[in-house]
Amino acid sequence: MASNATGKDAETRLVEATHEAITRFGIDRFTVADVARIANMSRQNLYRYFRNKEDLLAGLTAHMERSVENGIEELIHRDENLDTRLYAIAEYDDAGFARTLLHAEPKLVLDYFLTRRGDSRVQALMEEALDPFLRKAEGRSEIAIDRKLLVELIERLRVSLYLFPATDDEFGRRAVGLIVESVLADPEIWAAPPARADRNMAQDTKD
Repeated sequence: MASNATGKDAETRLVEATHEAITRFGIDRFTVADVARIANMSRQNLYRYFRNKEDLLAGLTAHMERSVENGIEELIHRDENLDTRLYAIAEYDDAGFARTLLHAEPKLVLDYFLTRRGDSRVQALMEEALDPFLRKAEGRSEIAIDRKLLVELIERLRVSLYLFPATDDEFGRRAVGLIVESVLADPEIWAAPPARADRNMAQDTKD
C-alpha cells in the first residue's frame, strides 16, 4: 500500500529505507524499487523527492552529516561545561547510520569522511565548542593556537574510532580531553603559523 507521506517526513523515511536497502542488498544491488517497498511508498511518489539511485545515496550522505552537525550543536549550546563539549565532539553518533553502513559498505562511509575533509561544519562546530577555553589559554600565553591543526587531529581521531571502535565507551572523550589538556597546558607547542596567528589575533580584536 502506498503511503501519502509528504515533505520532510517522506524524505526521512526514504533516506532510512535507503540505509536499510544498502545493509540488506549492498550498494550495487539495491534498487529504487527496494527503497520504495521498504518505505511503503510507490515509486511514483518516491520520484517526487529523489530522481534516481544516485540522489538517494546523496540524500543518505547529507542526512548523516546533518544528524552529526545538529546533535553536536545541540549538546554544545545546552552546556558550557568543557567535559560535555568533549563528549559532543568525540562520541556523538549519527543515529548509527555510518557505523552500520561501515560493515555493509565501507567505501561509502570512507568516501563520506574524505569528501568532507578540511571543509566541514562538524569541524567548525569543534572550533566553536573549544574556542572559549582556547581564548583563555591564548590570553595567558599570548600565543595564537593553531585551531585548524587541533580540529583536524580530533577529526582524524573520530574517523579512527569508526574504523577501530574502542572497547572502552569513554575512550573517545578521554582521548580528545588529553589532546585539549595538552593545548591548554602548553599552548606554545600548538602555536599557529605566523600568517594564521595574525588572522586569529585580528579576529580576537574584532570580537
